[in-house]
Amino acid sequence: MAALWLFVFASVTDILDGLIARLARQQTELGRFLDPIADKLLLVTSYVVFAYYGWVPVWLTVGILLRDLTLVAALATFYLVYKFVFIRPS
Repeated sequence: MAALWLFVFASVTDILDGLIARLARQQTELGRFLDPIADKLLLVTSYVVFAYYGWVPVWLTVGILLRDLTLVAALATFYLVYKFVFIRPS
C-alpha cells in the first residue's frame, strides 16, 4: 500500500511540476533533461514491478525496456556525433 501511495505522490507532483512550469513559462535546460528522465524512470520501474508480480507479461516489460534503451542510445550517439541535442518538452 505504501508503494501505491508513493507512486500516486510521484505522479501528482510530476503533473503539478509540469503545470506550474508551463503556467509560469519557466523552463530550464536542466529541467528539459531531468523531467523526461524522471518520467521514464517512473514508468520503467512500474513495469518492472508489475512484471515481477505477474500483473503484466515479462515480454512486454522487456520490450519497453529495450525501446527506452534504444532511444537513450540513439540520443547519446546523436550527441556524440553532433555535440548538440535539443529536446523540446511536449
